[in-house]
Amino acid sequence: MIYEVQTYDATDKTVYYEVVEDAIDYEDARDIIAEKYPNRKVLAVISRKTPDELVQGLPKVPQDAL
Repeated sequence: MIYEVQTYDATDKTVYYEVVEDAIDYEDARDIIAEKYPNRKVLAVISRKTPDELVQGLPKVPQDAL
């Protein structure tokens, strides 16, 4: 699972999007970015599946159906 953490920096009034690949869960991803950028406010944490996870979730299609 990949996590996208959206943060806001009030000094330059900019929203940033950071990707965390090695987080355990939402809270871990938030904490990693909050620690890395203490002057930013965390707005959201979104989970995304990796390409491998997307492929694993597809149903198996019999070869004779192709």
